[in-house]
Amino acid sequence: MGTVLLWILGILLGIVLLALVIVLVLLNIRAGIEAVGVTGEVSVEARYGPVRIPLYPRPRHLKK
Repeated sequence: MGTVLLWILGILLGIVLLALVIVLVLLNIRAGIEAVGVTGEVSVEARYGPVRIPLYPRPRHLKK
């Protein structure tokens, strides 16, 4: 009976530690808005880790 309880506690502790590591990794991802001006042209993009989303000028497939 005691060993079953220890197994359950060990599994629960492992799940809690895994969730903590996942939260810390997600909090460490860089997020922000970047404005870049090269040769007089301005572009603004939002980034979340390696993902970059152009905001200005709008992508051609989103223009009306």
